[in-house]
Amino acid sequence: MLSEVVFPVLDVARLAVRNAGVNASLSSEEQLVYGLEQWLQSDAPVACQMLTLRLLSNFFSHKQGQEFVLEQVDRLLSTVRQLPFPGNKNTQVCIPAPRHRLLTKDKRDQNFSLHY
Repeated sequence: MLSEVVFPVLDVARLAVRNAGVNASLSSEEQLVYGLEQWLQSDAPVACQMLTLRLLSNFFSHKQGQEFVLEQVDRLLSTVRQLPFPGNKNTQVCIPAPRHRLLTKDKRDQNFSLHY
């Protein structure tokens, strides 16, 4: 099953984007958001949904990643809204994270940081 292969890739990417070089490299991939979006669909495995949300949140670790997510924010939030609620408790915890990053982005410039 594809999700068995994608799960560890999402997990490594989630941690890797905290590195400035990796963040910049992945942020420059315009098609990345379409690939990530498929793992935010309601029929995607919950573990992949969770890691995708955490990956998007960790893009905020660096300016270029923040800009990448902000360029796609409407599309991504629209996709997230389609997830079943209440859904899985782990996903419930992850859904607010990207929104929290958006709300606190001004503090990010003041070295405010949260990592998942």
